Amino acid sequence: MVKDVALKTLPQIEPSKIERLGIDEIAWVKGQKNYLVVLVDLDTKKPIAFVNSRRKEDIGKVLKSWGEKVLSKIQEVSIDLYKGYKILTEELMPQAEIIADRFHVMKLLNKELGEARRQEKIE
Repeated sequence: MVKDVALKTLPQIEPSKIERLGIDEIAWVKGQKNYLVVLVDLDTKKPIAFVNSRRKEDIGKVLKSWGEKVLSKIQEVSIDLYKGYKILTEELMPQAEIIADRFHVMKLLNKELGEARRQEKIE
């Protein structure tokens, strides 16, 4: 359903006004490394583009198509903890502040707290 809707009915949003960008993905099938990357205007909370791959080159191609003028206006990029998004942001939008999204930070924090709690219980 997501594939049908996302790839066929993407609203035509002009990226020229974007100041805060979100980059995240949807796994088509968990554990298969098959992703749909979603680029979102964080101020309007609307998707701007979908990339049918998580590869840095494929996402970069879409971002580069917006032009250097648009990319230079982006001040903040929210990403999950995937290193490829960080590298891509640093290369194409060096002026942008990189923010780790709250969901993934909390997931990592809860994992670490759970591990520390289990260690305390063992000792």
